[in-house]
Amino acid sequence: MNKGDKVRMLRDFNGGVPRMGDIGTVIDTDHTSFPYQVQWSSTCILWMRANEVERVSVTLAAPPVGMTSAQLAEYTDGFIRAAMARVNGVGSEQYETPEGQRFERMSPVQILEMAREEAQDLAVYAAMTDIRIARLIDALEAKNVAV
Repeated sequence: MNKGDKVRMLRDFNGGVPRMGDIGTVIDTDHTSFPYQVQWSSTCILWMRANEVERVSVTLAAPPVGMTSAQLAEYTDGFIRAAMARVNGVGSEQYETPEGQRFERMSPVQILEMAREEAQDLAVYAAMTDIRIARLIDALEAKNVAV
């Protein structure tokens, strides 16, 4: 594993944090008996043994067509854990200050303005995705592929 890799905790830790299944970020790899320093939250950084964590991809594989409710729930759980990893990773870098989270000191108007910016970003991502889907459809139709 390397710095920046996302890892999942494989067991419950003494004291309750991190818990089995929690996602953290490797921030250092220089220690020998505990090779991975992992940031689990803004206040929890621990050196971990190799058998206590596993590298995970934040990108989730799509469930199969005809999925069960249990498979949908498992995917939803992974999706939420990936969002939590973003809060503890890039979100921490962007929004955490010594006084707490940046939004805690923002006025309601500032929060609404930020939400509008995020909605605009989401609209751009939706348009980019639509372009790629349209191109994929064109390519499939050109090859007479039925889905």
